[in-house]
Order: sequence, then structure tokens, then C-alpha cells
Amino acid sequence: MSVTFAAVPYTYYDQKIFAYGSQGVGIQDCETPVANVWLSDKPYVQNLEYDAFGYVGGTVYHSSNTITNVCSADQDLYRYERDSSPNDAFRYVFNLPSGVYQVDILEAETSASGANQRRFDVFLQGQKVLQNFDIFAAAGGQNLGMTSTFTANAGNSLLELDFSPVYGNARVSAIHVHKTGEVYSDSDGIADWWRLACFGHATGLASDQSRASDDPDGDGVTNLQEFLANTDPHDRNSYMHFISMQRSGNDIQITYYGGMGRNQQLQRSSSLTSPNWTNVGGVFSFNSSYPGPTVLTDPGGATLPPPQYYRVVVLQ
Repeated sequence: MSVTFAAVPYTYYDQKIFAYGSQGVGIQDCETPVANVWLSDKPYVQNLEYDAFGYVGGTVYHSSNTITNVCSADQDLYRYERDSSPNDAFRYVFNLPSGVYQVDILEAETSASGANQRRFDVFLQGQKVLQNFDIFAAAGGQNLGMTSTFTANAGNSLLELDFSPVYGNARVSAIHVHKTGEVYSDSDGIADWWRLACFGHATGLASDQSRASDDPDGDGVTNLQEFLANTDPHDRNSYMHFISMQRSGNDIQITYYGGMGRNQQLQRSSSLTSPNWTNVGGVFSFNSSYPGPTVLTDPGGATLPPPQYYRVVVLQ
């Protein structure tokens, strides 16, 4: 039996919140009909956890109007709103992994009966993305849900949205923040967040062996390979590898060490050159500070005709 490994970067942050003002409430939507897809907003408390998010300022209002262009499950996504006063802005702050994000802002005009009765600016990461925004005019009338979509970099692991009134009140109903990629300060394939965490700077340097092709711990695995697996480049024992493989009855048991936080999949094939690999078991991941080892089992694998090859793929 033989072992190969494959790894690619992955996306791992997706947060949906709606303006409710009290923590612990969740609602579904029409696309994903399960509870707690959208979580209620809450006051922002600064900390280092990736799941920290919340509002600073503003007040909550709920309309009884029917939003005419959305399904029944989506009604409260647009009927709840966080409003500013005519003179004070409010903002949302998200603590999240460094990366590139898609930000969707859900709005509906439930109060103004015509254009130019409410106008406000929206800033994303300090950049104005909506100017003199008029929901009534943009949506085409009252009680019509709409979504505005933007892209932003969060290189410092913070994402901030500011809503500032121009005429009347600024408002928002719901916000969806979804990671779509990594931030790269150079072209060597290693994302900034990983090199910052492991070496304290974003670009590769010869002085501390932080370049993609370097191997500072001498384990035979380059920094690029360590990044793709999310293993520790300073620990000789921390790299994706099979420690042992043995038969147990009709099964094959593989003792495996893999990087933490990555979704991974054991696969099997009768040929190394085959484009078709069979998934063995389900997707797994390590989330502790020490990511392995663990025992992976291929039920009935020992009864298959040789040769059989195994690999672990890091999933995107």
C-alpha cells in the first residue's frame, strides 16, 4: 500500500445576522429551511474570538408590513431593522479570520412612502460603498426586499460596517459575511494570516526561513506544504503523514497526523494515476491545539485486491 497527500486552501467563515437586539434568537430563511441560520445581533464586545460580532449604537424597530417580493420565511429578515438617530451613526464589527470577504446587506423600506425621504451612507472597512443611499428608489418602492453585495479585505482580522445618516435615519435589516479567499502580500501561495501567526510578518524572508520553499524545522516539508495542511513549521513532528498502516480483521487501520482546522477526507484508489478516488468514511477535522494522531479505518479494505493506495485530501 502507498500514501499520497493533496491539499488546497479552504474557506471557513460564514456569519448571518439580523437586527433583533437580543442575543440568542435565530430564524431560518427560504434557501436554508432550518432553524438558526440567521442569528440575532448583539452588542459588540471586543475579544479575540473569531465568533465575536455585534453592533455599536442604533435602536431596533420591527414593522408589521408584508415584504411583497420575498417568501414567508424571509419576512422578518427585512421587517426587523437597526436604525440610527438623524444625527448619530451606528456600526457593526466582526472578529474573523484574515481574508477576502463577500458582504451582503439586506434592506427594505417599510417607513418612507416615496423617494428622497431617507438617505444614508454605508462604509465598509472605512471605504464608502453606498452614498446617499435611498432604499425606496433602489428597490423600486416600499416593502420590497433588496440585497447589496460588496467585497472587502480583512487583513487585520476585523471587518467593520458603518451606517451614517444623510437625511432621516440610516438603517439595515440583516448582514451576511462570508469568506471567499485569502489575503496574500506576495505571490508564493502562502496567505498572510498563516505567516503572521507562525513568523510574525506577512511576507517571506530568508533571515528566518519563512519563504515558501524553506523548511525551518527540517522535517522535509516546506512552509507552503505546512500552510496548505495548517501544520506547525517549527515542529518536526507536525506535518501531514501516515504513522502506520495495518490490517485489523477485514479492515485497514491507518494512524494519521493532520493539520488542525482543515476539513479532510481519506480516499482510496487502485491506481495512483487514476482520476477517480473513492471517499472512505466521512469528512473529519482536528480542532484542538494538538491535531493528531488519529486512527482512520477503511471497513473491508483488507479484502480488496491489491494494490490499494490511500491519500488524505484537505478540502476547500
